[in-house]
This record gives sequence, structure tokens and C-alpha cells, in this order.
Amino acid sequence: MPNHPTDLRQQCRQRRRQLTPQQQIEHAGAASRIALRTRWLQRPKRIGLFLPQDGELDTHFLLEALLKRGHRLYLPVLQTLRGRPMAFAPYTAASILTPNRFRIHEPITPHGDHINAHQLDVLFAPLTCFDHAGHRLGMGGGFYDRSLAFKQWFPNVRPVVIGWAHECQYQPELPVEPWDQPLDALITETRLYEFRNIQAPT
Repeated sequence: MPNHPTDLRQQCRQRRRQLTPQQQIEHAGAASRIALRTRWLQRPKRIGLFLPQDGELDTHFLLEALLKRGHRLYLPVLQTLRGRPMAFAPYTAASILTPNRFRIHEPITPHGDHINAHQLDVLFAPLTCFDHAGHRLGMGGGFYDRSLAFKQWFPNVRPVVIGWAHECQYQPELPVEPWDQPLDALITETRLYEFRNIQAPT
């Protein structure tokens, strides 16, 4: 079994790329239904989401449902104030998007409207692989780990961090670095994983 992060990323990305378009649709719908039943999304919140790429579990079903429920949504942005590894910009159905340097679309909004991760109530995080203990392997840029670094000292503060992935991205065990920020929970098309007992933000 590969254990180097680069090999693991490649393996997990290949698995999700092999899913058919129909499987992608079915997985996104099933995962969204699970998410919408969780205690964290029952009252309007500030929620960070991401737009999928490279075979990631689609977020559009969930995004539209959350907007209808009155949640305030935010998408990650790299084009933000200097010194921030990443920020979150408000997103609505009328938002205008532009691709960043990784060709991921992000909202065009003034930097003054951007917020940091600790100002979110819930954050859905992308990943390439996850394991039984709630560790995630991202793309290697460290944007989420650096944005959530404060949780290393204050693990119970907001936001609740929820991984969003296909079940095929599971790995029995992942290598862990001191700066890696574990997930509180994770949702796939088959189930909700809870790694820590986190109550719903008020």
C-alpha cells in the first residue's frame, strides 16, 4: 500500500476520476441529503463551501439547498489581503466568479467583505483522501491547514470542519504531520462519520 502523500493523492484522485457521471450525480444527491439532516445545518449559519474540480464530490446540490434554507454561504478565495493564506468571500446566486491561479472559480468581491475561517460556523473541506481517525490529505498547498491553524490550540472553537468526499477516497491510515488539522466530521454518499462530539453552533 502506498504511504507517501504524493502516491496516496494520486491513488485517491484516480479512484474518484473513475466514477461515471451518473455515479457522480447519485453520490452528490445522497451526500447532500445526509448533510441536510445533520444538527449543524438546521438553523441559518455562516457556511464555507467549495466548488468541485477533478472528480471531487459535487457541492452544487448542497449549495442550492443551503441557499434556499437561508444560510449565508462563503467560498474560499486566494485573491485576498496579503498575509492571509486563504479567506472566504460571500456567495449568492447572483455572484460573479473568476478563476484563480489553480483555475478554481471564486467570487469577485471587495477584500473588505472577506472573512477568516474562525468567523464561519461550519466549513466543508475538500480532500484527496481521509482515514478512520478524521485525518485528511489535501492537494498539498496547505491552504486549509494554515487557515485552521488556530484550532490546534482551540479545537472546540468554530467552525465545525466537515470533510466532503466520495467513499472511495477512504484510506485505512494516513501519514500525519504536526501542522495537519483533523476533521470534526465527514460526509460521503453512504454515511456521516463523526470523529469528535461537536455540538451545533448557536
